[in-house]
Amino acid sequence: MAVSPWPLDWELPRTAPQLHLAQPPRHGPDLCAGRHRNDAHGPFLRWTTAVSLIWTLLLTLAGTLLGEGSRRVQSWIEPVATVVRVLLVVSVLAGFGWLGLRIWTKRVDSH
Repeated sequence: MAVSPWPLDWELPRTAPQLHLAQPPRHGPDLCAGRHRNDAHGPFLRWTTAVSLIWTLLLTLAGTLLGEGSRRVQSWIEPVATVVRVLLVVSVLAGFGWLGLRIWTKRVDSH
């Protein structure tokens, strides 16, 4: 049996499930992470590329058309952006609070 250059390969006990990263790759890297079958990700890749191209063209065109008028648009957007920032901060803090509460209640229940 050949010795593997991957240290996790020989350190894992036989009863433990094999880690995917512990085994050396059997082929070259895929273009997309987690890609298992070519037929499943082909349409996704094509649609993502097409929609990204459309968004890029639209945003570039909008920037060109706005030109100096972007300052006027920015004055309209600024109050909305402030509200969105506040909501984002509040939701992140609420999420951390909820996560902390879950962890705390699980620790209390386990003791």
